[in-house]
Amino acid sequence: MAGTDESVPSQWSELLRTGGVARVATGDVAAADIEGWADRSDRRVVAVDTQDCASERDLILALATAFGFDGDDDGDWDLLDEVLGDYDVAPAGGLVIVWSGWDLLHDDDEEAVATAVDALATAAQSWAHEGRPCTVLVAGDGPTWQLPWLGAGPIPSTR
Repeated sequence: MAGTDESVPSQWSELLRTGGVARVATGDVAAADIEGWADRSDRRVVAVDTQDCASERDLILALATAFGFDGDDDGDWDLLDEVLGDYDVAPAGGLVIVWSGWDLLHDDDEEAVATAVDALATAAQSWAHEGRPCTVLVAGDGPTWQLPWLGAGPIPSTR
């Protein structure tokens, strides 16, 4: 049963089952067996690493590419909304998005990162309404964006 699965931190269990968005420590993600949990729980995992993004456009294209976008575009927020809106979670029973590397971009463009968090949260709500729970784990150091902290230790820097 997912609630007693020791492959992920116990404080993540409810969120992973029902969906939502939370901040977690990078070390917690590295130590967890998210792929194993996902396999046993009929979930698909999408790992998004944006550490090499140098601009808002890079961030948008990296996120869109993680969800199957393979074209060339100007990389605006409408593109990301469209890609997320078209993404088919099926046949999996849900989705776990693990986003890392955002904290490096945050130093240059806090608004872009906050907008991306909002876009992922909106998509997660939409997928949940379709009966496919989506959990977004925002892993790293930086602002809270009023997201719950589910890390094993204290909340990292809230800049």
